[in-house]
Amino acid sequence: MILTPQVEVALYPDLGEPLTIPLDKIHGGEEFKIDVIDLRLPAGRLEKTLEAERIILECSVKKGEKTLEQVKKEVNLLAYNDYSLKELYLELLTCFVTPNHPVIMQVLKQVREVLKRNTGNNSLHGYQGSSQDVYEMTKALYETFKDFGISYINPPASFEGNQKIRFPDRVLIDQMGTCLDLSVLACACLEQMGLDPLIIVVSGHAFIGVWLEEEQHNYNPVIDEPFKLTNLIQAESLLLFDSSSYAFHPQLPFEAAIREAISYLNNKPLIGAVDIRICRKKGYKPLPIRMDAIATPEIDRQEITKSNRFP
Repeated sequence: MILTPQVEVALYPDLGEPLTIPLDKIHGGEEFKIDVIDLRLPAGRLEKTLEAERIILECSVKKGEKTLEQVKKEVNLLAYNDYSLKELYLELLTCFVTPNHPVIMQVLKQVREVLKRNTGNNSLHGYQGSSQDVYEMTKALYETFKDFGISYINPPASFEGNQKIRFPDRVLIDQMGTCLDLSVLACACLEQMGLDPLIIVVSGHAFIGVWLEEEQHNYNPVIDEPFKLTNLIQAESLLLFDSSSYAFHPQLPFEAAIREAISYLNNKPLIGAVDIRICRKKGYKPLPIRMDAIATPEIDRQEITKSNRFP
């Protein structure tokens, strides 16, 4: 029997079964490139990871039971809510935006009340109306947060250059959040309203953008050119607002939050604007919802909005 060489990739300790990849015939001096290594990690183990920890990545070339070559390397396993400030892989912020989190529907129920008070119409109909409708829905969301008593707080303690991002239930229960927490919460609400948000990251701060029309003006997951954002704002295709302003006491008017966001864009180095719509198309799905902290009543989603991108 002719044994085919294979590559075996594993993570230790207790991080699932090794992945085995058969090798094609390789001649002397040739290379074999593996594009995607799809290790299936145990969800239960990852859920319980509350702090970053060191794990071992082991890669072996085997023929039958014989190991021909082996390499081991220490890597970091991040906590479920850790975001790496070192790597700044901005697309990953999309995964922290969880529009189907049950508490989002509770927020939107109150958004409808504010929207009706402001405009006489409580319909959260995404892009089915005008750009002015999108503006009014976004403004109603901003003003709704005033009723939740949320305050700004510095990032929670973390280590090795990571920031822990609070999920929506924790922000609403604790009534506090960082600029990144508040941006992620607002993005989740906007997305569930049928709108397409962006997370704008500048040096030392994060805030929100939302497309004012459904027509696509961008095809890149991350926009890193500030003048492009400025042009889109001037063309009235993009609306920015400072998410941290909704946690001020007293809350700043929505128009002031818009000016604050534009000031940050003009005066701070742009790291990148994450277009949630494009990232979703590229496979960046919301992280699994953790609801061990809060019990929420059943809410009729159809009563609140017909837009639900992630059934």
